[in-house]
Amino acid sequence: MAAQAGVGVGQKLSTALGLQPGLAVFERAMPCETQALESLACWAGRFTPTVSLAPPAGLLLEIGGCRRLFGGASAIVEAVLAGCAAQDYSVAWAAAPTPLGARWLAQAGGGEIYEAAAAMQAALADLSFGAPGWPAEVQDRLGRSGSNGWAN
Repeated sequence: MAAQAGVGVGQKLSTALGLQPGLAVFERAMPCETQALESLACWAGRFTPTVSLAPPAGLLLEIGGCRRLFGGASAIVEAVLAGCAAQDYSVAWAAAPTPLGARWLAQAGGGEIYEAAAAMQAALADLSFGAPGWPAEVQDRLGRSGSNGWAN
């Protein structure tokens, strides 16, 4: 509901409350978040032996070697997403040939499988400099260079 009202990560509390009156707000508990991420990583080990933490809220699963076992990348992704949903996790995801490419595409909303490096590179070229989650200062500096994204 909050996201539908326009509330997003990084907003001032007053803005969020203005968009969604009565919004329940909680202080972050980083140790609990870390524990939840580690627990989810252990669970994800059923899909691949190579799971890496990408703090503060990400996991990277290397699924290339397990595609045949599960019937393809799509089948693995579907199983992971179903399992995350069953545990009440919301997931931004992407599957790509490189971990960094997958992470950036997921952070940008991804939701696709990019099997070929060329497809991943084309998708990355469409991203703004904000997609990797870099600080505003870095994004501004890159923007002042005359470019507004990866393609140029």
